[in-house]
Formats: sequence, C-alpha cells, structure tokens
Amino acid sequence: MKRNKEILLASSNKGKIAEFQKIFVNKNLVSLSDLGIGDAIEDGLSFLENAIKKARHGAKYSGLYSIADDSGLVVPDLNFEPGIYSARYAGSDSTDELNREKLISSNKGKIAEFQKIFVNKNLVSLSDLGIGDAIEDGLSFLENAIKKARHGAKYSGLYSIADDSGLVVPDLNFEPGIYSARYAGSDSTDKLNREKLISSIKGSGKDSLDAYYVCIIDDEYPLG
Repeated sequence: MKRNKEILLASSNKGKIAEFQKIFVNKNLVSLSDLGIGDAIEDGLSFLENAIKKARHGAKYSGLYSIADDSGLVVPDLNFEPGIYSARYAGSDSTDELNREKLISSNKGKIAEFQKIFVNKNLVSLSDLGIGDAIEDGLSFLENAIKKARHGAKYSGLYSIADDSGLVVPDLNFEPGIYSARYAGSDSTDKLNREKLISSIKGSGKDSLDAYYVCIIDDEYPLG
C-alpha cells in the first residue's frame, strides 16, 4: 500500500487529529493509532523538545512525513506550571477523573475556548454542576479571577481555574475594565456594551483611542 500522499500526525489524540485535518484539507492525515504505533516518550524539557521527539518518533516508525505539536498552559506565577506537564498535571498515572479541570464560568464561549487548551481533560463548568456564578465584586481583574476560582473550588470540590478579562481604554478613565461584560448595565448584552463604548469614544471628541486587552487566570485547589 502506497503512503506517499499520507501525512502522519504523531499523536493518538482524536481531538487533535480532527483539528489538524481542518488544516490539511487536501491530505490523507493518519495517526499513530491508525498504524498501530505507540506514542513517543515525552521526556523533553521544553515544548520544542517534545514536539521534535514526537515528530521524529512518528517518522522513524512509520516511514512517513510526520508532524507533531506540543502544547499546554503556562502560569508564570505558578513557576510556569503546568507547562509541558499540562496533559499529566495530576500525575503520570492520572485518569480522566483525576485530570478533570474546573473552569469557573457559565459562559459557553469561554468554556469552548478553554477546552481547546485542555484537549486531554474533561472540562466541566459551573452550570454542568448546578453551581451559580461567583459574585464579581473585586476591584481588579486579579481579585475577580481569584474570587471565581475559589468559589468554584469551594462548591465543587475540584481543582478549579478561572479568568477575568476585559478591554481597557486609558483615555476613558481605564473603562470598561473589570466592568466590560456589564458596561451598559447589569442586564446588558454584548451589543449594548459595544454601543456604549462607541458612544463613550465619540464623546471624547476623538476619532479613535488606544486600548488594550487584559486577561488574568487563577487556579485554586479545594481546601481539605
């Protein structure tokens, strides 16, 4: 059987394979599991080392042109963890149950984005567990992220992560800032928030203003 038109994705992760197939739309993408080849040993000290190890492993044992990636979440204030250990952060013998990550949000769009990061995890949300959202009454993105992560850990008993993010426009007194999701009021929609921001910019007397986006992530373990 000729395989010259095939590309090997050096992974057995079905979700990752599906994502790469969207990139290589005109190629026959096969995986390690398709060929009965085991995964490479990921003992590199960086994402780059592990990606190289996986790609070379695939090429060696398949005889095919091989591609591989290595990815994960990095939190600088946690000594850059989980980093290259993202897929096995709970231990080398961890199960899906032990590896479950808790995203402290009921925002479906945010949950979908985090699921792309935690591709090997069973990510559950507050709404999945019937838990209400935390009260975001902090005075900074960091305070709110901590409040949400601790709220989730306390009421779910799971290792929990949460973020707080928003747009900051310095010339508008740093608004909308932590109020980005409710800039037009407690019951506001994305459309109403945008309209208020546009109105505020016009009211400044300038055609445009500089802005930047802030995202703070916190993680917490349940006490006890």
